[in-house]
Amino acid sequence: MLAKFKYPALAALLFLTILFAACTAELTTVTSVPEATEPPNSEEPTEEPTAEPPAEVPTAYPVDEAGNLYVNSVDVLLMESFPLQAQAVVTGDLANGCIVLNGLTAVRDGDSWRIEFDLTHQGEMCTEALVPFEENVALDILGVPAGTYTVSANDAAATFTFSVDNVAADEGAAPNDVVAPIVSIDMSGWLVFVNYDYGFSFLYPPDWQVRQEQGPNHTLAGHLLYVEPTYNEQYRFMLAFKHANHEMHLTRTGMREGEFFAYGTIDFLG
Repeated sequence: MLAKFKYPALAALLFLTILFAACTAELTTVTSVPEATEPPNSEEPTEEPTAEPPAEVPTAYPVDEAGNLYVNSVDVLLMESFPLQAQAVVTGDLANGCIVLNGLTAVRDGDSWRIEFDLTHQGEMCTEALVPFEENVALDILGVPAGTYTVSANDAAATFTFSVDNVAADEGAAPNDVVAPIVSIDMSGWLVFVNYDYGFSFLYPPDWQVRQEQGPNHTLAGHLLYVEPTYNEQYRFMLAFKHANHEMHLTRTGMREGEFFAYGTIDFLG
């Protein structure tokens, strides 16, 4: 016998609810979602470049003259002034490209001067070729009495002579006055030298000779006159000349040895 429900509509609704819940339980599945991960970095870490150490700067150190410097000649130039001033001109060669000549010093010892050289060695890779040089160094000759003196540098030497004491001018003389012995000279029969290219002339004794070296206008040397006695090779007067607009460096001016042979002027041609 079938039982009857007192509330048939409520029973039907309850039945449908149970049936829907059972179907939902059968159809529902749980899907697991993987956690998001960052993509792997395909680039490998780069190493910072290592800086190269700076190149070592060659240090300079002093060296002796022997084997590093060779002297070819020594000349003494006397300036036209009173008291006289003098310079020694030294020419020679450095042993290689790493030898540096920093300067010269003239050391007096009695009646002579000795030239000393300040040399340093710079660098490691050296050119094995001689390097020529020409340097001037002043000689302290103030107050030097009359006589003959010697200037030496290594194996080279030169001499010069004072006929009078090289003392300072009198205190009463004007600052621009040249105090020198007054000598009466007979200039009759003297010869005339004329340089028309540069516009000057002068007289010289008949027993003297004039040698001229005149190179191109652009050269640094070669514009020289040598006025010297034919009877004595120990004395020579050197005169360097150039036009005012010529770019030349005249270094070998003055007298090589001895005293002036005359007192006068050089005539400039108009």
